[in-house]
Amino acid sequence: MTESRSPYGFTIEALGDFVGRGIWTFAQDGDQVDVTYDWKIRAEKPLLRRLTFLLRPIFEANHRWAMARGEESLRLELARRRAATPEERARVPPPPGPSTTMPWLLGSAAMAILVVVGILCL
Repeated sequence: MTESRSPYGFTIEALGDFVGRGIWTFAQDGDQVDVTYDWKIRAEKPLLRRLTFLLRPIFEANHRWAMARGEESLRLELARRRAATPEERARVPPPPGPSTTMPWLLGSAAMAILVVVGILCL
């Protein structure tokens, strides 16, 4: 965390294969809270930078898949917390468990692209 604006948000910094920052902002809206996350990153590794045009669709698909699983888990957790009785809480299904199906498929697609690019560069 590089900056705290408690209780209105905070900023984080990413270092590694991707470099950038994420800004979390919280705004009260009646009895709800609007949460915004602005994530700006760039690829730092030369191979990632050169292949961004090929890998971007894979990264985007993986991101959409992961965010959908996260949204599903959050909705279930909110339902569990809002349950008025133990019986109602027990009827809320558990969150989805770990899954490697989508990352495995995306990883395979990424490897295929890298092999093709490697062959074309020879």
